[in-house]
Amino acid sequence: MTPDALAMIVAAAIAAKGAEVAVASGRGAAEALVRLVRARLRRRGPDAAALEAVVERPADPAGITALAAALHRAMVDDPGLAARLRAALPAGDVVNHFGGTATKVVQARDIHGNVVL
Repeated sequence: MTPDALAMIVAAAIAAKGAEVAVASGRGAAEALVRLVRARLRRRGPDAAALEAVVERPADPAGITALAAALHRAMVDDPGLAARLRAALPAGDVVNHFGGTATKVVQARDIHGNVVL
């Protein structure tokens, strides 16, 4: 997986789960991912703001893109970060994110059979 792809996956995962885990005190995989990203980006002012923006406005595609760019920069600076992010991603979870407008949108994990819209 390329750093760009990993950065976008992590940013989308945080957008999907970040708002709820930011206020939770649990110790699940999503919480661990947010803690890891927050700890890493805390040292980078504007990049830390990108994380908080996604937590506050998880449906904002521009915010998710900005967080992905911040994560990519952090991975360039710290090559070991990619492995830590992969390990912290919730195993087996699917993260779907839709931003924009559409008449019909389907987001799913496993589909067996036909889908008719």
